[in-house]
Amino acid sequence: MNLPDCLDHPKTKVRRYGTYGTRKRQRFWCAGAGGHTFTETLPRQMTAAGDCLECERRLARHEGPPTPRRGTYTVREIAAALMRVGEGMSYRAAGRFVRRRAGRKANGEGRLVADWVETYAPLIYQPQIPSAWPDVLLIDEIPFHIRWQNRPSGRQPYSILGAMEWRPDGQHRLIRLEARGGAGKQDWIEFLSALPGTPRRIVCDAAKPPQAAIAAVWGTQPPIVFLCHWHLARRFRELLKRDGRTGDPIEKLLEAAFSSPTEWSAFTSAARVLPAPTIQFWLRAHEQRVTWQVANMKGGGCQHRAAGECFAGYPRHPHLPPFQSSQPRAPEPLADALDAQRQRPGRRAGLRRSDPLNPAEARRGSSTSTGGP
Repeated sequence: MNLPDCLDHPKTKVRRYGTYGTRKRQRFWCAGAGGHTFTETLPRQMTAAGDCLECERRLARHEGPPTPRRGTYTVREIAAALMRVGEGMSYRAAGRFVRRRAGRKANGEGRLVADWVETYAPLIYQPQIPSAWPDVLLIDEIPFHIRWQNRPSGRQPYSILGAMEWRPDGQHRLIRLEARGGAGKQDWIEFLSALPGTPRRIVCDAAKPPQAAIAAVWGTQPPIVFLCHWHLARRFRELLKRDGRTGDPIEKLLEAAFSSPTEWSAFTSAARVLPAPTIQFWLRAHEQRVTWQVANMKGGGCQHRAAGECFAGYPRHPHLPPFQSSQPRAPEPLADALDAQRQRPGRRAGLRRSDPLNPAEARRGSSTSTGGP
């Protein structure tokens, strides 16, 4: 097998010159400029001479798996660990996985994989970041709360803001997740200002901060804002439960209320006669706007339908535990992504430990969420 050329002295005599590192890598000697040692740009570990079953060729002892110059694990092992993290595996589980793969003693330390995420993840996810906001944008947020001594402390150190692109073919794409100190107007302004372009339509819940931020960011020609039907229906069920009306016949009307103007009219007619001040307030706040939304559903599109309906079928990786909730929850991919972030804050490829997007590494307490998006 041919030896590598010295980059400083091409076509100069080269020979092997010992090894270095815990997992041995070949060092070479170059005869140029009086003689000096060098290694390949991406050094390779020493291996037993033989055939490689993957590349189907014969290997010399110095042609083992590529390994970072000062690293212990091979490029293939690092890539396998990053893939597991991207699939939802925790840092600790991925660390145990890669140590076993490398024939080393496994432990519960997750720092090894966390360092790899910090070093290599930006190289992986930067080319995937979109250059502008998509035509139809779905936005949502989920708050995180700190637990102290296994008890809720009431402190909310940050919220995760999320944005997803809706596509007619059902291949919805998560665009952005960002940890912020809260979910106020200014937080949403900075979040929505991260990319250029103006979406044609934006779907969000009925909270005031995101709607105010949309008007502030795109004041001259703002996108059309649609209230998410899934969030509206969830809020209405919460009001029914609070009023002791769980199981009321109006819940059946609610299931189809957003599908057509006729169904919406039947639902609102039944809701008006309920002697519940909170439900009447809900109707006064949303009836006129939702009536317009339902009436403009011609041609279809996620922006007109309940978010849960749009997000149906979004795949969940088996590494991620299912979200547990006492309320019925639609299979919503943006909510699923936020739930995954809640259960493993900071544990996704693309979050660096030194990045403000990774709050988990900046706080040593146990973080859990006590509320949904």
